[in-house]
Amino acid sequence: MYLFIYILVFPILWLISILPFRIFYLFSDLIYILVYYIIGYRKQIVTDNLTLVFPNKSEKEIITIRKKFYKHMCDMFLEMIKTMSMSEAEMRKRFQITNTAYIQELEQRKNIMFMASHTQVGNGVSLFKKTFNLKPSEFIKKFKTRILIN
Repeated sequence: MYLFIYILVFPILWLISILPFRIFYLFSDLIYILVYYIIGYRKQIVTDNLTLVFPNKSEKEIITIRKKFYKHMCDMFLEMIKTMSMSEAEMRKRFQITNTAYIQELEQRKNIMFMASHTQVGNGVSLFKKTFNLKPSEFIKKFKTRILIN
């Protein structure tokens, strides 16, 4: 069953990922309209959470923040798909890992952990592995080894 879904969905995702950026973000805007206005995905939960976090904001301000959140969420979700067809050069142009020398120096002295939002991990993990010259198996092996040792 999973194979069938994969065979059905992967080509669609690939076609979305090769769209030029202007068309890609127009498609993201269409997804935003679908998710926000037609489906209304978790709109009340988002509103409740924003009201809790920003008790001094007016209802109009909460709605503005909510719309921006949904727009950003749709962009981020589709950007994860876009990375399927991105070259390493294109990825390096769009993602930036800073202080690599400092990170490598720290790694020599102690165990370190990198944290990022789950949307950014999907986008940048392959670039991260290439920046620090780790093959996927080494990346996982290093991670598992440190868990087992500690």
